[in-house]
Amino acid sequence: MSVGIILLSQGPLAAALQSEAEKILPSAQHVAVIGVTHDEPCSSVRERLKAAITDQNQGQGVLLLADIEGATPCNQAVKLMQQAQPIALRLVCGLNLPMLLKVLSYPRENLESLAQLAVTGGSMGIHPINPE
Repeated sequence: MSVGIILLSQGPLAAALQSEAEKILPSAQHVAVIGVTHDEPCSSVRERLKAAITDQNQGQGVLLLADIEGATPCNQAVKLMQQAQPIALRLVCGLNLPMLLKVLSYPRENLESLAQLAVTGGSMGIHPINPE
């Protein structure tokens, strides 16, 4: 995969999604995970995120998939994105397994396309089921 992927969540959600995705698509093993505890300082989250971005960058940018807009993982990603970055970054919130699988299914897409695929995959995975 030429675009790096980082999953951001409160607690172990990102790790659990990465683990399940890896059972379906082995390429998920290359996805970085950052789970944030409720008492972790924001500066620590930001430093871990910077390191993960550097590790995940393969020259085509990094897609950040966060669980909740407005939560610490997302907020720290936004703060990094507001600073001048030598690496192209895109952030999509609402992390779920359909979103992750959709992104991983298109490893040759560029950063912009993957961000759109994340939105599509995530939203298409949410719908009511009416058993009959």
